[in-house]
Amino acid sequence: MMRRPADIAFTLTLILSLSACSLFSTEVDQATRQSLTNAVPKGSTVAEARSAMSGAGFSCVIHKGPYLDSDGREHAADRILACTRRPGRISMNCANRDQVFILIQGETTGRSFITHGPSCGDA
Repeated sequence: MMRRPADIAFTLTLILSLSACSLFSTEVDQATRQSLTNAVPKGSTVAEARSAMSGAGFSCVIHKGPYLDSDGREHAADRILACTRRPGRISMNCANRDQVFILIQGETTGRSFITHGPSCGDA
């Protein structure tokens, strides 16, 4: 019987450790990637893109300057729509979240990049 509390403690530690590993994943699953790519097709207006991303649980802002693509390479851009998935009701302050960067070409959208990485903002 003395082992039972130790077994329970070990099991709880293992479960917490495995669930914590998911916080550090930098991969976007294929279903999410496809869904977000389909939500904002190239040529959408910026307003349509913002609306679609908001409906998918993202907050967006327009940035000027360089951006990182999904492989971590930096590219120049005049304007990009940077969208970060809003945190859930129970969330760590700084957590890995899905992020979508959509190039803006004139008044329409161009290529998009989807990443999963750290975000400490309220989004």
